[in-house]
Amino acid sequence: MKGYAIPQEVKRYVGHDMIQAHTKLPSFANERIALLYAFLKRNEDNQQTTERMTAVTLLIQLGIDTHHTVEYASSSTSDRNMRSRQLKVLAGDYFSSRFYQMLAEVGQIEAIQLLSRAVCEVNRLKMTVAASVRDGSMNHSRYYEHAVKIKQCLFHAFNEWLNRADVELYEQLLDLISEREVIQEELEIVKQQAVESHSWTYWFVMAHASSSQLHRWQHEVIIEQEWDELLQQCKPELILHERMKSVEERLSTILGASVSDTQSSFVESIVSELAI
Repeated sequence: MKGYAIPQEVKRYVGHDMIQAHTKLPSFANERIALLYAFLKRNEDNQQTTERMTAVTLLIQLGIDTHHTVEYASSSTSDRNMRSRQLKVLAGDYFSSRFYQMLAEVGQIEAIQLLSRAVCEVNRLKMTVAASVRDGSMNHSRYYEHAVKIKQCLFHAFNEWLNRADVELYEQLLDLISEREVIQEELEIVKQQAVESHSWTYWFVMAHASSSQLHRWQHEVIIEQEWDELLQQCKPELILHERMKSVEERLSTILGASVSDTQSSFVESIVSELAI
């Protein structure tokens, strides 16, 4: 993956002074993007389009993630908060729209269709999560499953563009890397002791709350002290660290398994890039 510089390329589109001054954007999906780039580049048919396709995918993912932060942002009506929300909406729209332009410039109509379908699937999954929250069927297991799927979705769209012999390895690594990202995000939420309703941690803690607490929280804001006490009782970080250990072991097993001669050096480059 010598010469890989997709994040640096995409920064040209996101470094606007107004955005930098008034809001904070989500982090890049660097591991998933590096994985996609590596596998696309192995197919000789993609040599002329790999960099553009990967950059476009990073922009789309950034647009999705930016809109996601608006959906679950604080409802504060302060001028600064409102300006940040407005800029995130506009920024998300801009990042998403740039991919149409970048692909149309090189006549990649098929890719536009493929990625548009993937974005629709992401939105469908998010609507499923929202519906489960509304009808009371959401729980921590279901939330975790959907969180991982949402991270995978855009990147599974490229399976047909890969070498057929690489698809299985790509899917396995994408699934595990996506899960690892979810766990890392959840560990940060636990660390901050934040009441984040759009998280596995929230639903895990809620499963340990008393019936009286659950009833009260339907009408009142959750008291920070009460939440901290529940976090101390159920210790979600222990579950997350155990899951992280399992993910890392599965990654090591997959990458340490016997591969074909044509894949061996490629696997070594993946290990280096993803710090596995």
